[in-house]
Amino acid sequence: MIFSTHIRPLLWSIILTFLFLETKGQEFRIHSHNDYLRHLPFWEAASANAMSIEVDVILLRDTLFVAHEKESITSNRTFENMYLEPLRLSSTMSFSLHPSLQLLVDCKTEANATLALIIKKCETYKEFLYHPKTGKGVKIIISGNRPPASDYNNSPPYLFFDHQSIDDLDKISFEKIGMISLPFYKFVRWNGKDTIPTVEKEKVLKITQSVHKYKVPFRFWATPDTPEAWKMLPELGIDFINTDQPIRVSEYLKTNSK
Repeated sequence: MIFSTHIRPLLWSIILTFLFLETKGQEFRIHSHNDYLRHLPFWEAASANAMSIEVDVILLRDTLFVAHEKESITSNRTFENMYLEPLRLSSTMSFSLHPSLQLLVDCKTEANATLALIIKKCETYKEFLYHPKTGKGVKIIISGNRPPASDYNNSPPYLFFDHQSIDDLDKISFEKIGMISLPFYKFVRWNGKDTIPTVEKEKVLKITQSVHKYKVPFRFWATPDTPEAWKMLPELGIDFINTDQPIRVSEYLKTNSK
C-alpha cells in the first residue's frame, strides 16, 4: 500500500495545508484532468472539492498501473494505491469529499480485460462506492476503451460509462451512462482568452441543450484552461470545468461566484 503507516502523519500534514481551499456547498463541478500528474494525486483534487477525478490505467502483468503510456509506468503507481486506498483513508480521517465524487477511469488497454480487473479491485472497496439504495458513494465512470454499450447493464451498480457521441442519443439507454464527453477542438476553436465568437457560442449551447434533454451531465475535454474559460464554460451549460489546475479553479470560483 502506497500510504504506509509511517508516512500517514506527513500526508495528513500536507492535506491540512489544502483544507482552507475546501469549497463546501460549491455548485460548480471541477474535473481534475489527468489527476495522477498533480503534485499530490487525489488529495489535491479532493481538497479543491473536485466532483470528478480522472485517472488513466494500463493493464500490464495482471496489474492496473496509473500511466498514460507503458513507457511511463512506475511499479508503485497502481490504481489501487493511488485512488482506491485514498478513498478508504479519507474515510478513516473523516476527510470530506465531494458528495457526488466520481472517478473517471480512462482505460488505455483492451476493454474487457482491463474492466474485469477494475471491477475485481473495486469489489474490495464497495463500502465506499456508489449504491443506488442510498444514492451515496463514489461512482466509477469508465472512459477510453469500453465494452459495447449493449454490455453496460451487466456491470456492478457503482460502475457507469462515459458516452462519447451525441449522434445516437435517441437510440441508447441512459441507465448506465454517467456522463457524455466530447473533444472541444472538434467543435470550437476558441482559445479561452479572446471573446468567444457568437457562432461558436451558439454551437456549444446547441450541444449542451441536446444532451441535457436526457438529464445526463456533459463535459468537453481539451478545453482552454484559463480564468476566462472557467467562467464561460458553465455559462454555456457545460457541467464540468476540465482543468489541470483544480486548486486554482477552486479559488477562482470561490472568489468570482460571490
